[in-house]
Amino acid sequence: MKKDVINYIWTDKKRTIFGLPISFTRYFLTEDKFITRKGFLSIEEDELDLYRVIDK
Repeated sequence: MKKDVINYIWTDKKRTIFGLPISFTRYFLTEDKFITRKGFLSIEEDELDLYRVIDK
């Protein structure tokens, strides 16, 4: 099976003590969604459609 290739604009990890990424939270930005993945064994994934974000 082929995996879908997603082109991320930006990715990063949650920064805690002294700016070190010692967490299992990752952030991804695509052209139309902001994705948050949390967890190590049981992974939770939240998606936010960018058309819902209002810039003020």
